Amino acid sequence: METPKKKSKILPALVLFLLLPAGCFLAGGVIGKLTIAPGQGLAGAGIAAIYALGGAAVGLLLSTVLTAKLTAQRLWIAAGVALLFGGSMFAALRLIPKKTIETNYEPPPIFEPAFVFSLGVELNKDPSPDEQFDQPFTRLDVGTRPNSVRVFRHEPPACSNNLPAFDKLEALREQATRVRTACQADDEPCRATPCTNCREYHFLFYLDTEEHQTFKVSDHYLTTTPEGQQLVEALRSIYDEVQADWWCTG
Repeated sequence: METPKKKSKILPALVLFLLLPAGCFLAGGVIGKLTIAPGQGLAGAGIAAIYALGGAAVGLLLSTVLTAKLTAQRLWIAAGVALLFGGSMFAALRLIPKKTIETNYEPPPIFEPAFVFSLGVELNKDPSPDEQFDQPFTRLDVGTRPNSVRVFRHEPPACSNNLPAFDKLEALREQATRVRTACQADDEPCRATPCTNCREYHFLFYLDTEEHQTFKVSDHYLTTTPEGQQLVEALRSIYDEVQADWWCTG
């Protein structure tokens, strides 16, 4: 009687070497998705790659051992099991929800009505000893779009910060509206001053829907009239809040 020929293991071994490392690669991805905390950036991606490639290496090692130990028929069975294993790992990757960082952050609401404000001293003139407005800045800009406060002081650099609390913005809007109304009067009371050498301040305030106008305001008006004093108080309140953690450039 002729001895039956052994079936070749080449084809089932090749199939096993394709399916088992692939399934183990996906299993490493599943482990990474279950264990890596969210928000780790490149570090998390590196750990996930290690899990996946490590799983593929384990799959190659198992394929080598199984090919050496099993017959061709059993290798086909092992390849079928590897196919089912890989399919289940692929499904798990798709179905396991991605971890997200829990946060209570909410973007700040948009201030309405949006406005632009600026108050700055005339820089091309030396200060007078008679000036009464002692401010910690040479110019202060507030814009509710793009939501920032910018401060220029006597010496560089210029500093910026996000908008302060909305109640401070509303107080600034109200006082700036009153000062602008005074500056638009024919007798220009906001420019009145007994000081002949004092520098003037450039005052700008307008809503988004309006054309902007720049007015000149005296330090006398800012320090002696109710409208000017309340405007200065609103500016100081904003300045005190934003300077705590502003960033400076230039």
